[in-house]
Amino acid sequence: MDGVNWIAKANSTLIDQLISNPSRGSLTPGMLQDLLDSKTMVLYGKGPATNGYAIVSIDASGGVVIKKQVGQVSVSSGNMPKTIRDNYVDLSTGFNTATAPGLTPLQISDLGQGEYALLAVCMDNDRFGIISATTFEVTARTGVLSTSAATYLIGQPVVVNSAEQGDVLSAVLLNSATTYTGNVTLDFTTLGKDTFKSAYLLANGNQSVMKPYGKANVWLTQGYGNATAKKDATSVSIPTDGLLPGTYRVYMFLENAGNVTSYSEATITLTTVAPTPTPTAAPYHGGGSGGGGSSAPTTYTTTGTLLTSSSGTVLKSIIVNANDNVGSVLVPIGTKALDKDGNPLKSISLSPLAGSDVPAVPTGAIFQFAGYAYEAGPAGATFEPGITLTFTLPDDVWETLYLPGNQLTVKWYNPETELWEDIPVTVSPGSKTVTATVTHFSIYALFTEPMTTPVTPTETATTAPTTQTTTPPAGEQPAEGLPVTMILSIFAVVVIIAAAGYFFMMRK
Repeated sequence: MDGVNWIAKANSTLIDQLISNPSRGSLTPGMLQDLLDSKTMVLYGKGPATNGYAIVSIDASGGVVIKKQVGQVSVSSGNMPKTIRDNYVDLSTGFNTATAPGLTPLQISDLGQGEYALLAVCMDNDRFGIISATTFEVTARTGVLSTSAATYLIGQPVVVNSAEQGDVLSAVLLNSATTYTGNVTLDFTTLGKDTFKSAYLLANGNQSVMKPYGKANVWLTQGYGNATAKKDATSVSIPTDGLLPGTYRVYMFLENAGNVTSYSEATITLTTVAPTPTPTAAPYHGGGSGGGGSSAPTTYTTTGTLLTSSSGTVLKSIIVNANDNVGSVLVPIGTKALDKDGNPLKSISLSPLAGSDVPAVPTGAIFQFAGYAYEAGPAGATFEPGITLTFTLPDDVWETLYLPGNQLTVKWYNPETELWEDIPVTVSPGSKTVTATVTHFSIYALFTEPMTTPVTPTETATTAPTTQTTTPPAGEQPAEGLPVTMILSIFAVVVIIAAAGYFFMMRK
């Protein structure tokens, strides 16, 4: 197949705007035109003797302006479609973007920091088409992101640290010793966050899946990975509860103003640790002493006492069970626990809510209240890293809720927006538990919602799963998410749509 290779910088700010505001009115021609930055494009060319490349820009009238040229490439200054056709090469034999011997290859410094799409494109009469696409990052600097260790016990979070604070710090943990297949469902009637419907990444074809990141309708085979993101942070923690032992790859991103400013990868090992004892309903009234140096958590019912340092670091693990024998909270040693004023937290509580006291589910929402809700107090308390909230369901309730086509989720109620918001969960059929990671105290509840059935995978994924912000209930805006880089990495079709729109406008 004949085509031409082309590198274009993605305008992350505008893509972010479309993701957060996908209304049809926001899709103006000018915005489509600018989704790929017209100031820096690289066109790989075909010459009579040797191939080369040209760094070009598109001016306001649609003309092609050469900024730098190495080797041989044909450029028609006022006609991009002709420029594309004139530089066709046989892509079926492969194309090496390295230039011919003696020529200087494209330098990263020529591109500058940003998110880029590498496209193989062609022209069919007057129509612009994408043969293939992938993405890559050019970051401002290296050495900013790192993991806190090379080996972790399962149940101990993988901590990612950043040497500087950005708008969003995010990380993905993925088992690297398996083969992944997957599928993506997209709706092309709109461009924005509503375009993406769901994605599945299946380890060895295993369709027992969970959400690595609660804000995204992205599913990964249970036990093979997790993800997290946080605003204005220099450290994030990836939960490892329920993951399989083995070798994992950590993908780390620091984002500022819609652009990834630093990226790093690391390999870590998760090792087996004895499981945490299942919480019991019997209260322990030991005042938090529990034998001093014992590592076993002290167990309470309804209210528990925290032993903390002057900075708020928990010195002894505790479990607080709700008095209905279903809900429980585990605060492990080493957690930083603060009240709403930033002072060390002295005690916590977990109280069941009657159905009449549970905030209503928005009209038209696809999720339904599953009968269990708790008020975790004191309100406004924060935990770093997140702590574990577990719903241990009776057998009869589990059989009623855990049905084919249904998924169990946990949400927290945001009193400011008066909306229910997703949090990361792990569903364990063997123990009939639903486990959530919480970073602050509020009202939490168990819900059910329909699950999209994955189709037979057709492609093998070789990179980390991409997480994309899902459509919140009406009026809700995404609070935080993984960077646009990861959106582009797996859903390059969004860039393809933008590119097609770009050339459509240029020809006008």
